[in-house]
Formats: sequence, structure tokens, C-alpha cells
Amino acid sequence: MSLKRLYQLFPSKEELVLEFLKQRDARWRRALADYVDARATPDERIFAVFDWLYK
Repeated sequence: MSLKRLYQLFPSKEELVLEFLKQRDARWRRALADYVDARATPDERIFAVFDWLYK
């Protein structure tokens, strides 16, 4: 992507960084939810959160 196009989409560096962080957060949350949702019982789901964070 050219720098010109980048600045058309994100007029400031702050906006670019914020969008990057939003996207990264969404991927992180989705990965955690997918990992936890694969567990059958509520107890397994609780432990799965900690298992996933440990990785």
C-alpha cells in the first residue's frame, strides 16, 4: 500500500494506530472465544480461559 493511500484512509498516525489496536483486539477476543466455546461444561470453560492465557 502506498503512503498516499495510507494517509487517505488514516489522516493521522494516531488514527492508524487506533485502528490497528482495534483489529488486534478483535482477533484476540475471537480467538479466546473460539477456544472457550469448544469446551463442553461451564467449569471447563472457566479453566479454558486460563489455559489459553497461559499459552
